[in-house]
Amino acid sequence: PLVKGLAISKRIDRQLYQVGWAWTPGEFLLAGALLGVAAGAMAFFMFRNLWVALLAAAIGSLGPSMQLRQRRAKTLKAFNEQLPDALMLVINALKAGNSFLQALQMVSRQMSAPISTEFGTAVAEINFGVPTEQALRNLRDRIGTTDVDLMVQAMIIQRETGGNLSEILG
Repeated sequence: PLVKGLAISKRIDRQLYQVGWAWTPGEFLLAGALLGVAAGAMAFFMFRNLWVALLAAAIGSLGPSMQLRQRRAKTLKAFNEQLPDALMLVINALKAGNSFLQALQMVSRQMSAPISTEFGTAVAEINFGVPTEQALRNLRDRIGTTDVDLMVQAMIIQRETGGNLSEILG
C-alpha cells in the first residue's frame, strides 16, 4: 500500500509484467531493500567497516533492478525480432480471407513467447468485450516499443478509415 501511490509504481508494474514476473511493485522494492540490508550486514560482519557495508548495501539493493533491466531488454529484443514474422503471418492470414481476429489468433497459436503471449492477451481482451482498438492500445502500452506503436497505429487508422490492412502492414 505504501508504494501504490508512488509514480514509479506504475512503471515498475509494467516492467514486471513485461518479463513475466508475478510480483507487485511493493514486493519488488521490498526485495531490493532486503537484499541491500543483507549485503550490507554481510559486508559489515566481514570487514568491520561502515563505508564498505554502506557500499555493499547500495550495490545489493540494485540487484533486482539490474536483473529486471536485463530480462526486460532480452524480452523486448525477442519480441521485436519476432514482430516481422508475426506481421507476415497476419498479412498472409488476411490475404487468405481470415478475419482480423482470426489473424491475431493465428499469431498467438503459431508463434512462440513472448509475442504469442501478448497477442493472446489482446485476443482474450477482444473476446471478453474490449473494443478492438482499445485491445490494440493495451498491447502497445504493455510492450512500449516504437515498432509496436507504429503497427498499432496503422491497424487503428485502417479500422477507422478502411482499406486493405494486408497492404498497409506489408
